[in-house]
Amino acid sequence: MAKKGTKIETVIRSRKLGEIIARGGRRSDCVRYASKNWGVSSKTADKYLEIARAEMKADWDMERPEMVANLLAQAATLQMEAREKGHLHIALGAEFIKVYFRIRQSSAKTWIIEN
Repeated sequence: MAKKGTKIETVIRSRKLGEIIARGGRRSDCVRYASKNWGVSSKTADKYLEIARAEMKADWDMERPEMVANLLAQAATLQMEAREKGHLHIALGAEFIKVYFRIRQSSAKTWIIEN
C-alpha cells in the first residue's frame, strides 16, 4: 500500500491527471497511470480526479464578457504571431474570430435596445 501523499504531491498528481483528461484521456487511463506511477488505488485516483475536475471547472466558471475578452486577447496574440511568421491563413482566421465576436456583441446590444 502506498503512503499518503503530501499536499504538494496531491496538487501535482491531480494536475497530471487533469492533463491526461484534457488530452482526451478517460478515467480508466488516469487510474492506470496513477496505479503504475504512484502505486495508488482507483479510489485515490478518483480523489485526484475530483480535484482536477474542480480546477477545470473553476477555469471555465467566469462571466461571459470576461470569457469573450480572454478569447479576443488570445485571437489578437495569435494573429500577431501568425503574421510575424508569415502564416497569413492563420492570421485571417484569427481576424475572423475577432470580427465574429464584435458582430455578435453589437447585435446583442441592438436586440436589447429594440426589445
